[in-house]
Amino acid sequence: MKRIKSVLIAGCILLTGCSFSDEEITEGTNNAEGAVDIDGIPQAYNSTEEKYEAFINGELSVKIEDFYQQNTDYSLEEIFNEESYTIDEIDELLKDNIRSYDASVETDIEDTIIDCGADGENELLVRFNMNGAKQNGYYVLFVIKDINDELQLKYFCAGDEENNIVSINDTGYVSESGSAGASQYNSSFGYLDSEVTWQPYYGEYYFLDMMSFGDYLNREGYDVDFSGEEWSELQAEVYFVENGDTTNIYYVYTKVDEAGNVDESIYESTSIYKQFFDELGVETYSTSDIELVLAQQRESIGLKEEIIDDYYSHDEEIDAAIKEYVELDDSKRIEYCEWLDEEHSVYRISVGRTEEIEDEYSHLEDYFFARTSDDVKYFKVDYPSKNDPIDSDRYVCDACDFTAYFEDITFDGENDIVISLGHQGASGTEVHCAYVYVDGEYVYTKSFEEIPNYQIDNDNKCIVGEYDGEEYKYIFQNGEFVQQ
Repeated sequence: MKRIKSVLIAGCILLTGCSFSDEEITEGTNNAEGAVDIDGIPQAYNSTEEKYEAFINGELSVKIEDFYQQNTDYSLEEIFNEESYTIDEIDELLKDNIRSYDASVETDIEDTIIDCGADGENELLVRFNMNGAKQNGYYVLFVIKDINDELQLKYFCAGDEENNIVSINDTGYVSESGSAGASQYNSSFGYLDSEVTWQPYYGEYYFLDMMSFGDYLNREGYDVDFSGEEWSELQAEVYFVENGDTTNIYYVYTKVDEAGNVDESIYESTSIYKQFFDELGVETYSTSDIELVLAQQRESIGLKEEIIDDYYSHDEEIDAAIKEYVELDDSKRIEYCEWLDEEHSVYRISVGRTEEIEDEYSHLEDYFFARTSDDVKYFKVDYPSKNDPIDSDRYVCDACDFTAYFEDITFDGENDIVISLGHQGASGTEVHCAYVYVDGEYVYTKSFEEIPNYQIDNDNKCIVGEYDGEEYKYIFQNGEFVQQ
């Protein structure tokens, strides 16, 4: 089985945090340097957020002095000739400089508050959706910071929805990704620290097959042919890690089994793959080698896990609950986040261990956040050790992927949450646990774990279990699932 990397879900940055309207700024008492006069009355701002709002509303300009520019084409290089610009002036400047731009098309401007470096000080992220550009979904991102009582541009980049997707999360972590052909996917990562200074993390070329990796090596001056059957199960990546003025290059090849486990034998000196690359003069690294390199790079640039792991839903109410409820320490890491339904009713945060424990799943616990008619309900699901009794609550069996479902298993018109607990016994019976929606709360209901290979029978309004060719029907009664 080939290892498939996750691709950025969002084709654009999600600007759904604290944004500003066109409402008039309330006059304060502390006048900010650089504030403009409106109708002859000096405007004053009580907070950084009021200054950001004033900029969005065209009432305050941003200073152009010391900023980092990234991922922009040549048409946007050195476009700033003045010391400061209002938001409308920046819009016009972009329209005048982007190649083949249709200036008659209106720009959509979005804004959100972020916290670069997670230091508790807010910055302003502004996205200019340049709808008149030839590239599909072309946009320009600015990060602005309040420094010494004036707004300053600190970071500036561009992206599009086709081959240069740029994403900035709530803590300033920057991801860039795009296709470099049918079989190559490029990405790069870095972050904006508490001073909104660019800190490069790493870049990566990911090849979908060894043939495309061979094409890359041949362009680099090597002479390779990976068309043989022995190469068909391998995949390769090239990592680029900056160290001062030097960029170090790491070649990584991988082979995984059907369960997703890395075959470590391919890195041994007796491996035909290791011998091939050694004779070619290409120094290669294992997956564990590159993980160590990246860990050292994170430490070098001060990149913390909480900056990388943007586990927020970008739904204001759910995110407020996440900030209050989710607890992470050095022993835990975010595995993934997902919405359980297309309507974005339930959000899941999956948490795993940072260190492996023999004979235990790396998956540790889940947080669920469910939107109801009144508010957001949330709860944590943890799982027992494999060494605990098999009748323990939510005992996890073999080959478990912890898939969760949002569906009505009690036929009351309200969806419940069901989680896979893997396969039990020689027959591979599927086991699931359930949190049933009762009186506005999600209630753990252990009796659901006794239903083998459950299926929903909407016609007869019952749950059907199947074992050894026999079917059994269950209904929800007095808070429990009982066999009919």
